[in-house]
Amino acid sequence: MPETEGKLTGSLSLFAKQVVSKESVSSTVPSAKTINMIPELIQQWEENKEKLREYFKSHKQDLYSDYEEIVKLCFTIACPLFNPNDTYSSLDNFDIGKMTVIDNGDYQGTQLFIIPRETYQPCFSDYIITHNEYGSCSGCDILQAIAGYDYGLPTDSQVEDYMTLCLHIIQRAKRLIEEDI
Repeated sequence: MPETEGKLTGSLSLFAKQVVSKESVSSTVPSAKTINMIPELIQQWEENKEKLREYFKSHKQDLYSDYEEIVKLCFTIACPLFNPNDTYSSLDNFDIGKMTVIDNGDYQGTQLFIIPRETYQPCFSDYIITHNEYGSCSGCDILQAIAGYDYGLPTDSQVEDYMTLCLHIIQRAKRLIEEDI
């Protein structure tokens, strides 16, 4: 892989690097060269991913059986802070209770998750957006494929699959507007 193609901002674990390397990324996910991730979220992922892993291991799958619940877990456990480097704000959490979900699909489609920063009257720069595609069966829907219609405690393999799904949701997160504009 060319040197610039695999170069990502921030400190990424071997797990994250493998997920976004050219060899392991499917054709539906952009290559590492085109992924423009929010470095603060990746940093938080690295610091908190084991907390999320422990949550999955210790909680039944029926508690996170839809994408909205998975996104809530991503932004309350793994990446709870909007901007951890902002020294001017004490309220720097995501306001996950005010998350907006847009889903114009039927049996399959894309869900958009718009998540505001916890602040009084957020403006456009106080939001991030992420998305996930879904299907109607375990053959075309990743969450259904992971759960396998079993809603008890997940196996170790299922936990790793949930972790990969969460990482992809965080990697796809974008600010509605870049701060330098």
